[in-house]
Amino acid sequence: DDKKVQSTLKKLGLSPIPACEEAHLFREDGKVLVFSNPKLSGSIGANTFALSGAPVLKDVSEMVSPELLSQLGGGQIQQLQELMARLQAEGSLGGAAGEGAAAGGEGTAGAGDDNDEGVPDLVEAT
Repeated sequence: DDKKVQSTLKKLGLSPIPACEEAHLFREDGKVLVFSNPKLSGSIGANTFALSGAPVLKDVSEMVSPELLSQLGGGQIQQLQELMARLQAEGSLGGAAGEGAAAGGEGTAGAGDDNDEGVPDLVEAT
């Protein structure tokens, strides 16, 4: 099966991308698929990528760290803040998640502070 997949990826013009240590795929339900040492292939010009491996399903609250946040763009941070607010409102967040929510909430609570440069203000969807 692996040879078939590799053959198909090659036909699509995807080349192996080496040295990918970890990949995170965020789901809308607050879960994250974490791939450790995945096989990654891609074609930057075609904006097409393939990721394979055995994922571990984790809660987003387990994943929130300064290291991860530094890798996110403004839109992704806003989506994460909205997700955390929604989960908090639903009561889906547990003990460790509350700590992550508090850390994520600091940027929104002090929206006028100068410390949140580059972090967009959280706005409610209409």
